[in-house]
Amino acid sequence: MNSIRFREAVPEDSGRILEIQEIVFHGEQHIPSDLLDIPEEKKPRWFVAEEAGQVIGTCAAWKEGDDTHFGRFALDPDKRGHHIGTELLKYAYDRLFADGKEVLVMECRDVSVHVISRMGGEITGKPFDLFGDPVTPMILRKENYHK
Repeated sequence: MNSIRFREAVPEDSGRILEIQEIVFHGEQHIPSDLLDIPEEKKPRWFVAEEAGQVIGTCAAWKEGDDTHFGRFALDPDKRGHHIGTELLKYAYDRLFADGKEVLVMECRDVSVHVISRMGGEITGKPFDLFGDPVTPMILRKENYHK
């Protein structure tokens, strides 16, 4: 993982971020493309994993009312299985908690529930259907977060 770099996204990353989201969320999870965008009024903050100058993974945090929501976690399918996604989550969580966020609210697919639970995440409700697949409501509190 020496050649993988984690950083906050810059505007030039938006095309590749959208491409990864289309592949994962629309292509694999059947989420309509028009639901992938996070409106600017929600103040999205994007994070990326980059390899050889190419964005290979992404996630974001944004405002939902009084909460900080976390999601849009997607990794290039060819890069899965090497813990890149887990390291991207750690990078994003470290930045968000260092900047004063206390709680992150999310809905997670089964594979993410396992990873986020190991980091201190809590299941807050029963799984529900999201376009044919279950998602589980979770929170990650700064005080419970561990790498």
